[in-house]
Amino acid sequence: MPKQPAKANTKKPHLRNNLAYLLVAVGTIVIFFLTTFNLDCYLETQKVLGSATVISKSHNEIAFWEVFLHENENYIEGWYELAKLKIDEGDISGARQALLEIEKINPNSEKLMRFNNSL
Repeated sequence: MPKQPAKANTKKPHLRNNLAYLLVAVGTIVIFFLTTFNLDCYLETQKVLGSATVISKSHNEIAFWEVFLHENENYIEGWYELAKLKIDEGDISGARQALLEIEKINPNSEKLMRFNNSL
């Protein structure tokens, strides 16, 4: 009578197959998540380095100062800041308007005279 293989030997390859399948599945999921994370980081750095971000920041600052100065008309430093931002953006007439507001508040300001000379 021929010898039959032991039952314990038949379970080991089945367990090895399941373990290999599990490792491949987990490895695939980990690689997928790492790739997604890396792509997200790459795209985020592209957004930060764009020139559109810098321009919108300048517009946001100008909008902030315009709203703030509408509520606090006598804040001279705010008018100076708005004038600087307008000059940086190339809006000379807007900068002159801000300087006129400063002149209404303090017509003898030395800083105002330097600003007017620079324009």
